[in-house]
Amino acid sequence: MGLDLRIGLIDGDDDIRFGRRQIIDSQDDLKVVLEDSAVETSFARVPEALIDVLVIDHRLRGGDGISLATKLISKYLDDNAKIPTIVMTGSYFSEELRLASMRAGAADLVTQDQTPESLLRAIRLSATKQEQPNYQTLREF
Repeated sequence: MGLDLRIGLIDGDDDIRFGRRQIIDSQDDLKVVLEDSAVETSFARVPEALIDVLVIDHRLRGGDGISLATKLISKYLDDNAKIPTIVMTGSYFSEELRLASMRAGAADLVTQDQTPESLLRAIRLSATKQEQPNYQTLREF
């Protein structure tokens, strides 16, 4: 028996989300428990779900993943709730996206040019980190 991590998967591209779900669900220790494609519905649904790791793509319907991550963390802080670890994904790597992901509180950035194993490794590593960012300090910054 593994970690049994509950994963939220938010991606605006149905085909990419389907592929990522197949990769994640093929693992004995990982299970996608929530999927969505849009900022508005994700913001409403994610805080109600029991999620350990939230995988958010930077391209979503109705907005972007960076803004969604920022809004979600703020909501979790307001509700004094446990914040799931966030792994940001993107179609390509750029320093701007990496910096924006870090500012939003993401533990890692995985892009489409990386292997599926990179996504799985990021999910597992982010969930096992002992320390999360100080979201309150990030929020104030």
